[in-house]
Amino acid sequence: MLCCRPMSRLHFGVFSLLAASAFGLVSCGDDAAREGVTRPKLAIDALPIAKVVTTRVAAGQLAGTVDLVRDKQGVVHVYAATERDAAFGNGWIAAHDRVVRMQVCRHIAAGRLSELFGALQRDVIEGDFTMRTHMLRAKAEASFAELAASTDATDQGIVRMLQGYADGVNAYVEAQRRNEFKLDDSIDMWFDIEKWEPWTPVDTLALGRLQQFSLAYNDFELRLYTNNGAGAFSA
Repeated sequence: MLCCRPMSRLHFGVFSLLAASAFGLVSCGDDAAREGVTRPKLAIDALPIAKVVTTRVAAGQLAGTVDLVRDKQGVVHVYAATERDAAFGNGWIAAHDRVVRMQVCRHIAAGRLSELFGALQRDVIEGDFTMRTHMLRAKAEASFAELAASTDATDQGIVRMLQGYADGVNAYVEAQRRNEFKLDDSIDMWFDIEKWEPWTPVDTLALGRLQQFSLAYNDFELRLYTNNGAGAFSA
């Protein structure tokens, strides 16, 4: 646990983010293989991953080289000299694997999805209005401002991790801009790199809040209450 102060001190979205980051940064091997246990065949076994693949990242803002090792099961292991460098590697590989999803989800969290898809489906703007009433982006901004203003060593460590992750995401996108990587044609049509805005720590916190929101909220109770006096409820 990186922070043991009361949950009211740090917004719950920060806590959720740290829990998710911990899983992303911890490197663990194939336990079944190490213990001699034969596991059943999985769908991932059919992927064309015949050997361990290593991507080495060396950027000016890193303390050392970061190795991103994807094993034959497709699991990525991050090796870095510092926690911030590990966060950078985590951001890099997250963008490599799901930059389109990250772009869409941060627009959902901010109530800006119509900027991407409003021309295809005009009623997307109604969803944007709904998301803005929940103020996920505004709350993420407040959380980061509180962290950045704090003199607490733990808070400053969180800020460094968040910034390192954001730097990793942006470094990958810049590499893609230089045509060092190419998205699959089936999803490339959904990602206009010219519309990419640099990833920020607030984006990461906003996605943490979006995940919280999606797990904790649906409008079933609201519709049930609304329809309570208007006859049978229709799902």
